[in-house]
Order: sequence, then structure tokens, then C-alpha cells
Amino acid sequence: MDTAGRAAACLNLGLIGNCQVASLIDADGTHVWTCLPRLDGDPAFCELLAGSNAAVQPGRWGIELIDRVSGSQAYERNTAILETTLTDMHGAAISITDFCPRFRQFGRNFPQTYSMVCIVNCAMRLSRPWEDAL
Repeated sequence: MDTAGRAAACLNLGLIGNCQVASLIDADGTHVWTCLPRLDGDPAFCELLAGSNAAVQPGRWGIELIDRVSGSQAYERNTAILETTLTDMHGAAISITDFCPRFRQFGRNFPQTYSMVCIVNCAMRLSRPWEDAL
């Protein structure tokens, strides 16, 4: 997405988390703020602070659908599972499902952040625009 489009969508954010980690996800399905391994830790992805006009993006994770024309975002009912669907100009679509389960093993809590990408229709072109801030 171009800089102007990203700036307009920057505060339209979904939240996933599990009381130990959290991530803010924009309407494109890009993680623009993620704190790992704890909520009070330094962010692993922090594009939200730099803004879309920054020369260097300080960290984000996402999948960019080339020639994207529309997108929608919604939570699955009664859950903190966020689903983002992106469609391109040729009718191809992907669905990105983001969630943060939490489980206990060996006397410790292990937070996880997952993004599952499902191809809804084929014949699409993807790019990976993420940049690690670490």
C-alpha cells in the first residue's frame, strides 16, 4: 500500500493478546505494534510510533497483496481472533487470521503470536514487507 493509504488506515487497529503479549494489527493485516516477550517489554514491531511517512520503518510484520483493491477486518464472534481478508483487482483473495494463545508447560507460561494465511482464491502475487526492529 502506498504511504498515503497507510497513513489513513494507521489508527484503524485490531488488538490480539493473551495477558502476556499483545499486538496491534492495521486494516492491511500488518502487525504495527507488538511487545515481546511481555507487555511492558520493548516492542519487536513498532511502525506505529514512526508513522507512515518515516524514511525507515522501524519494524512491522505483514503480507502485502499486490494490486490490492479492498480489505475487511472482523473478530470471530466472542473471541479475540482477528480475521483480515484482502482482495486484489483480479478477484484473488487471502485471509489472514491472527491470534495469541497462551499455554502452560514446565511451570512457565509460553505466549505465542500466530498469523495464519489462507488462500481464498488463487493467481495472486504477494510480497513480504516486514522489517525486524530487533
